[in-house]
Amino acid sequence: NLDGDDLGDACDADPDGDGLIDDNCPFDPNEFQADNDGDFVGDVCDSDDDNDGVNDAEDNCVFVANLGQGDLDQDNIGDACDIDIDGDGFENDLDNCPLNYNVGQDDTDLDGQGDACDTDDDNDGIVDGLDNCPLMMNGDQNDTDGDGQGDVCDGDLDGDGKENGQDNCPATANANQNNWDDDSYGDACDVDIDGDGVNNTADICGFTDIGTQIDPESGCSIVQLCPCDGPRGMNNSWKNHGKYVSCVAKTTENFVSMGIITEAEKDMIVSDAAQSSCGEK
Repeated sequence: NLDGDDLGDACDADPDGDGLIDDNCPFDPNEFQADNDGDFVGDVCDSDDDNDGVNDAEDNCVFVANLGQGDLDQDNIGDACDIDIDGDGFENDLDNCPLNYNVGQDDTDLDGQGDACDTDDDNDGIVDGLDNCPLMMNGDQNDTDGDGQGDVCDGDLDGDGKENGQDNCPATANANQNNWDDDSYGDACDVDIDGDGVNNTADICGFTDIGTQIDPESGCSIVQLCPCDGPRGMNNSWKNHGKYVSCVAKTTENFVSMGIITEAEKDMIVSDAAQSSCGEK
């Protein structure tokens, strides 16, 4: 007599005493007749409420079918019924990567898909695995120093050991940071290395001392045009002292005619040449 009334179970139309004659659990009180899986066996007496073949006692989603018992975040709540499948603290419908743990919800390209599950984080058309700057748009994939890190995200663009912000030639390797004219550009990338106003391509006298008066066409100073040890461009020395002084005189005269130096400066330079030992045997 399950319900303890005056009728034994064998002759009691309502053995569980829940007031229901057509009962989907005749021996278990279940006033509301809940039947999750619609198999006509009420939940209170159904050993498999979701009818997925896994008994309720062992089922990590008792009321949601999940035969494989998947549980991504290993929290003992099956994926089929877990409101936070990846266990990162964000409910699935608010999570930009519901199947990938991403507590920071980072979304570099703001496409609504978090970086943790986005195959192209910067949205430049190149998948992350092939992108040399996966978090910065760089469709051209330029890599100046060939180090596998694209230029747009490389802190040392030319790979010379100097960070871009401290490198006087950020796109041209120049580890020694030489800068003859002490301007903003290192020698390796300076179009006018000696700062004399004549571009390197036209300057036949490179590395002229700073502040020296030069021929604006050749980029040469008087000293460079008339070297003490011998005629410019030749391996032999001056034939005599007079040849050296003559070179200086002619060169200074040209400088005067171009308005580079004054007559007084010319006289002083020629005088110094005459008093030198250059060309003497």
